[in-house]
Amino acid sequence: MGRQASLTLDCSLFSASIADIITAFNQIGWGYQGDIKEYLPLHDDDMFDYRADPISVGELLELINEKQACGELCGVVLYDQDSDRGIHLLAKDTKEITLNLMINRKTICGGFTDISWYIEHIAARLEETGCIVQSLEYDEFI
Repeated sequence: MGRQASLTLDCSLFSASIADIITAFNQIGWGYQGDIKEYLPLHDDDMFDYRADPISVGELLELINEKQACGELCGVVLYDQDSDRGIHLLAKDTKEITLNLMINRKTICGGFTDISWYIEHIAARLEETGCIVQSLEYDEFI
């Protein structure tokens, strides 16, 4: 049995566009594995059947804009350029952006998530770029 952890951010004061938030993540060093982008495709009916394709960042952001315009859940996998950590970013709008901390989750004593690492490497860095994190909520469960 493993632990699962997520961080939920409200970045709506910065932008109403999920693509803008993903761009901000890219600016703080959270990107993709080379040319491959992992994302939820358009009209996927919330099946969470991620695609992994060699598309450009521009194509990905255009797809995210289309999904948001359709009211669909947008999802993209991002990796920290300075470590082996990764997240699944999920959002229908920028008021509730869920980051599933599931790829090589940073842990401390007993397997608990090192939430301070994620705050330092995500929330604090976002604010340094001008992306205000209006609220932050952390959940962890077995």
